[in-house]
Amino acid sequence: MEIRYEAEAKRIEVRLPDTATREAFLKEARGQEAFHLDLPEPVRAFQVYRVSFPAADAGSALECDALAVQLFDQGAGRHGATFQVETWHGEPKEPAAGAGPTGGRGELSSSPAIFRIQQMTVPQRRLLAPKADRNERAVLLRDTSAQVLQGLLVNPRLSGEDVLRLVRSTHASGSMLKRIAGDRRWASNAEIQAALVRNPKTPSPVAVRLIEVLRTADLRTLAKMQGLKENLRRAALRVYLKRTGQG
Repeated sequence: MEIRYEAEAKRIEVRLPDTATREAFLKEARGQEAFHLDLPEPVRAFQVYRVSFPAADAGSALECDALAVQLFDQGAGRHGATFQVETWHGEPKEPAAGAGPTGGRGELSSSPAIFRIQQMTVPQRRLLAPKADRNERAVLLRDTSAQVLQGLLVNPRLSGEDVLRLVRSTHASGSMLKRIAGDRRWASNAEIQAALVRNPKTPSPVAVRLIEVLRTADLRTLAKMQGLKENLRRAALRVYLKRTGQG
């Protein structure tokens, strides 16, 4: 996903990599009347933006006016926001699930994910996590409950990007991080591995093992990283020097 943000014009352009991905994203956005975006710069809360979704094949365009209802600081210069759709422009809009003949939402299940989830108890959010869709996961990934975050780990639709957010969460537990480190699905994801080593809650034996397989550039960064556990910093430097023929 490539995002172009024009702050002064209050415009956001979202380019999905292919037609199938675009259709899946827009299906959820139309059904939920909301969507989440990771952004290069922070947007303003409760500001309406014109968001466009150009077709990968230069086909018909789709735009919407969307209100930024919740902002997230994801660290390391990354920002996120959940938008509530006010009006669609372009391609015909599919009715939200559960909507009546007039197209009104009425049912709580068809309201934007962020508002539904805010009304849920921890047990309800924990039950939702294993089956949450993209928009619901975007909200649950910021949950402060370790039980809810644990529930997300068994979601079959969990993406590498979702896991990276979990690893970077200050609410992730050591047991959760150990579980992610041992999951074969993420064993080849260099960003997840490096993030696991950076997270101070990752058990040291797990982090030391991961250092052996990190990219050389990540090893160089970790060896100089202030605040990293000293034993991990030394291990990163040792592996870096050995790999570059200096050890």
